[in-house]
This record gives sequence, structure tokens and C-alpha cells, in this order.
Amino acid sequence: MSMFIGLSIPLLAQKNKQINVQIIGEVVEEITYNYLNDVGVSLLKSDSTVVSKLTTGINPINNNGGFFVVHIAEAGNYILKFSKKGYEDKYVNINLKEKNPTTNVDFGNVLLVRKAYLLKGVNVRATKIKMVMKNDTLIYNADAFQLAEGSMLDALISQLPGAELKDGQIKVNGRFIQSLLVNGKDFFKGNPKVALQNLPAYTVNKIKVYERENERRKTDPKDLVMDVNLKKQYSRGLIANAEAAGGTDERYVERLFGMYYGDRTRIAAYSSMDNINDAKTPGMNGEWSPQEAQNGRNKMKMSGMQWNTGDSKHLFNFEGNVNVSRQNQDVRSKSSTVNFLQDGNTYGRLSTSQCVNNVDMNYYSHINYNPVKNITFIFNTKMQYKHERLNNNQRSATFNREPIENDRGAAIDSLFLYHSQTLSREMINQYENEFLNKMHTFHLENMLLASFVVKKLNDLNFTIYHMLNDDNNGNYEYSHYDLHDGQVEGFNNIYRNRYTE
Repeated sequence: MSMFIGLSIPLLAQKNKQINVQIIGEVVEEITYNYLNDVGVSLLKSDSTVVSKLTTGINPINNNGGFFVVHIAEAGNYILKFSKKGYEDKYVNINLKEKNPTTNVDFGNVLLVRKAYLLKGVNVRATKIKMVMKNDTLIYNADAFQLAEGSMLDALISQLPGAELKDGQIKVNGRFIQSLLVNGKDFFKGNPKVALQNLPAYTVNKIKVYERENERRKTDPKDLVMDVNLKKQYSRGLIANAEAAGGTDERYVERLFGMYYGDRTRIAAYSSMDNINDAKTPGMNGEWSPQEAQNGRNKMKMSGMQWNTGDSKHLFNFEGNVNVSRQNQDVRSKSSTVNFLQDGNTYGRLSTSQCVNNVDMNYYSHINYNPVKNITFIFNTKMQYKHERLNNNQRSATFNREPIENDRGAAIDSLFLYHSQTLSREMINQYENEFLNKMHTFHLENMLLASFVVKKLNDLNFTIYHMLNDDNNGNYEYSHYDLHDGQVEGFNNIYRNRYTE
């Protein structure tokens, strides 16, 4: 018993030895060496008993982050634990003896390592660059865009950054595309819809946008063009697609397209007709949302051909296209109104109809001949013909009593077509306005350009330019106006017939 007491006294004396030690340091991230605030710092005894806790913050002397100060008042063995969410815990052993009762210990930087996580079921895919700028050319990578199976060129262009497609016109960064090229050659010049709606998107490799000199005058502002480059496996071959459908009320749609293309020759033809007011702009998410809803019933027929050929030495090139379209539009409306008046209500009936028939034909050809290196001959022909016929009819009547009708607009038919005596007695006024317009335009344009470069005169360029235009326009208008008042006795009808040529 006395031996046990004798051994205990020196241990108690050592345990109560007082010291005053400050451990100072900064906690940083292992790779970036950025200061880490809000790191938990725990002072533990060798048996993991917690002595004190604190968190890292700002050093008041130098304003650095991750700063900590730990006070230790008794000598012995300790453990410093550093912990922060997302990082591995760090432990540091400390052995303080009583021979240095007062001191500051500078720990310097304490490095914390980020935790590593094992991701489950992750597929790593390479990201393709959608677009790059090379000198003055903007290049789009067609394979970098996700498209529905069977998409045409219009669906691809609609997704290009900075591009906008509306009514067959293309804008890139706010500027209109003047020409749509396929492998550097014009494709249905003046009618890009043919390529947009019939060229499969899967055949496209790159789309380039750049400025090109005006083919007529070198001094004119440059044209912005879009060049669709096909994939190598589609550089020659045959593409064809067809679509046909029918429905109730004699609704139909038909489209045909075929193109042969080789190293030096390309020939394409198309035909399309429908009466379903089809704007031909399917949505990107499977929906069908026409860009512009058309009024009435429309019948559209279009057909055309495009060609491009040249020799193997690139001395001669002949290209052109012809397009013919016919559109019939029939728009009719009927309306009924009530005017609430103190002396009695009045009832209005209005019927309108408008029929438009358009025929358009466009022809373009371009011949380029370079017999020798410094001599160039260009011959262009452009022909446009348009014929339009417009019939517009408007009939209106106002009654002092609401007319009895089996269907909307029946009162107008009874009054104007069958001259109903009952409705004539109830009629306050009526008028009819008929309008007929026939218009045609014909434009023929021929351009011849010869260019000569004289090497001996410091590459001086001589250009001979000749333009021949022929225009023939005609406009015929006929109108019939008839106003009749049924309430004023002795009122003379206002009747006008006008013819203008």
C-alpha cells in the first residue's frame, strides 16, 4: 500500500506542471495553396479526449485567411485534428515538455487534401466544337448538332449559333445571306428553300459563312454567302426523296426531289404541290409549328431544275436554274354585329371574299470562260415573269331588325342574290364593292463582262461591262361600287364603275 502511494506522488506532480504555449498556423489547400476558412481545429489528448475546439479565420496582422491559434496550458502529448467538408481529415502529433513553459510554436502552412469520390455509372463523351473562326470565315461543324432522324438542311441551320431562318431567308449575326452554295457552287440561285427543304442534314460536313466579291462589280460591297460542304462519301452519287399524302375534303400534299452530283456535274430537279396551307417548317422537338399561318385555302404548285457543269481544267463553267410556281388563295369571311342605340338597335351583316391567282417563273444562267490565265469572260442571263389576278368582293347591309337566318351570312345572300322583299323593308342601307386587278411583269437582263490583266503594266486590270435590260409591265383595274339607302325616300343610289389601264 505504501509503495503505490509513493509512485503516485511524482506522477501527480508532473501532471500539474503549468505551461503557456501558443501554436500558430494557417490552413491552405494542398494544390492551389488557397487559404481555407471555417476549418475545424480540435486539440485532443493522446487518449482522444477533446481539450478545445476552434475554427480558422482571418489573421488580424496580415489579413490572411485560414489562421488559427491554439492555447495549451499543461505539458504533455497532444493531437491537433483539422477537418473540413470535402477534405481529408489531418492529424498532427505534439509533444510539449515543461522545460519550455512559455513559447510560441509557428506551424506554418497546414495542407489539406481534397477527398476523392468514385462516380457510379458515368459515361464520358468527347465534346465536339460547334463553331470556329478561321481568318474571315465562320465554320460550323454539322456533326456537333443533335438533330432528329430524317432532318433536312433547314433544321440544321436553325440550330447554328447566330443564325436565323425565316420564310426561306437566312440571317447570320444580323446579316442576310445573299447566296446559298453547295460545295462552293450556287444551288437554285434566288430560291434557297429548295436546298433547305430537300437536302438531308446527315450529308453535311461543314457550313462556312464568308464574304465574296460581287460577281457584277468588284467595287460593290461584298456579298455574305453560306457554303454547305458535303461529306466526302456524298461528294458524288444520287439523292432522292418523295412524300405523298391525302386526306378528307380533297386535301393532298406531294413532294419529289432528286439530285445527281459528281466531280464536275450536278443536276437537281424538284416538284411540290399541296392545298393544306403548309409552311414547311417542322419544329425541333417533334411539334409542327408553321412560321407564318396563312389565311383561307391555299393551293401551291412548284417545280424547278438546277444544273452546274464544267471541264476538268476549270476553264469553263455553266450553271443555272429555272423555277415555276403557281398559287391560288381563296379567303372568305362572314360576320354579324349589333349596334346598341337609344332609338333602337341596328344589326349588321358583312361578307367578304378574296381570290388571288399568282404565276411566277424565274430563269437564271451563268457562263464563265477562262481561255487563258489572265482573260475572263462572264455571261449572265436572268429572266422573271409574274402574273397576278386579284378578285375582291365585299357586301354589307344594316337592318333595323335582326334578320332570321339558318346560317351565318344567309341574310346577305338573300338580299343581294335573291332580292328578298322582306329584308328590303327591314334594310337601313346596303352596299356592294367589287374589285378586279390583273397585273403582269416581265424582266429580262443580260450581262456580259470581259476582264483582261496586263502583266507588263503591273497587273493592270481592264474590264468591259455591258448590261441589257428589257421590262414589260401591265396593270389593269376594274371596280364596281353600289350604295343604296332604304330609309331615305327619294335617295339616289351611288353607283360607280371604274376601269383603269
